[in-house]
Amino acid sequence: MNHVIVRQLCVITLAVLILACSAVFGDQKDELFPEGIISAIQIKDDLREGQLEQAKKNIEDLKSTDQWVREWAEQRLLAIHTSVVKGLIKIVEDESADQAMHGPLYRSVALLGAYRAPEGIGALVGRLTYLPSLPDRVRPVEEEYEGYYPCAKALVSIGLPARDKMTSIIGGSSNELERALAAWVLVKIEGKEQAVSLLDRYAKKLTDNRWRENILKARDYAASYAPRTDHPYSRPL
Repeated sequence: MNHVIVRQLCVITLAVLILACSAVFGDQKDELFPEGIISAIQIKDDLREGQLEQAKKNIEDLKSTDQWVREWAEQRLLAIHTSVVKGLIKIVEDESADQAMHGPLYRSVALLGAYRAPEGIGALVGRLTYLPSLPDRVRPVEEEYEGYYPCAKALVSIGLPARDKMTSIIGGSSNELERALAAWVLVKIEGKEQAVSLLDRYAKKLTDNRWRENILKARDYAASYAPRTDHPYSRPL
């Protein structure tokens, strides 16, 4: 019980600190405490309900010598995972979600990638061209420009379950940036040689000229792929 009280005191201290900084720094508080951090005070609700402690107990139960205890613990942990993923998808699909780098949309997209949740593919594709609203000078350093797009990165983390959706976007999307990002995701998932082979086989099966043209452009892009730091629009597929 003492550790619960200590955590609650830490949450209260954080809230007081945020309010104090708000009074001192005014509008600058958003830079000091991004929304994703401020929302951390909601942890008190989890503590009150004992969810964190229950999750730890479930994990410990997986080590039990009793098969039924292990299976029950597995089901409870899966239920937690399902609930979390559904909540993240709901945030990603919310058109009014804050699009800042540390906002709920950015964090939710990153978590779907970390969970490697195929259930989130549809929501991530719907936000594929989402770019966090943050000045260039303070963007995190990425190996290549496409890495600035959180949903593309999350789809790479999810991997093979996202592959077929990427080929559909490459062939059928009328948005050039979507096609470019989908091609990048496909190359990252499959690797250059496999992506080229896959797209070449796919193109041979198509009867729609527009789809075939888009697929062949993506095949050529995959064949010549190299990490880049310029904007995808500056080099068409």
